[in-house]
Amino acid sequence: MSNREVREGETGIKLFGEGPNQKGLDEVRIATAVKDEAQPRKERWTLNLLAESPTLSPEALPSLELFKEVLQKTQAGEIGSEWVFYIHGFNQSFKKTLEASLDLTQTYGVNVIVFSWVANPGGLVPGEYIRARQAAKASSNAVDR
Repeated sequence: MSNREVREGETGIKLFGEGPNQKGLDEVRIATAVKDEAQPRKERWTLNLLAESPTLSPEALPSLELFKEVLQKTQAGEIGSEWVFYIHGFNQSFKKTLEASLDLTQTYGVNVIVFSWVANPGGLVPGEYIRARQAAKASSNAVDR
């Protein structure tokens, strides 16, 4: 899940950009991600952006649908029942965040839910850090959702 900009039509690592979501930092989009080591280096990650209805209701949230699917797979023994919620730190690209989540999965045998925020706003390092800190505060609303 991320409050980064969404690049419609992308299905790879470039689905989420480095800027904020076009609707604001409290706007969250959810995607599933799978890495295929057999694919060429640039095409190893496949991301599937969950569709959103223009009129969201509590009964039809994409996150609820995904949760139900994950719960069924867990109960059926298709996936493990241990989960980690991972929020990265300052100056992390979306790709680095996915790679870190895969490392957690491979090292500890857990499933990972990632929240990736705009952590690399650019510019000189002191100013960049201040802008990233402001983005982190604003992103807390997205995490609460």
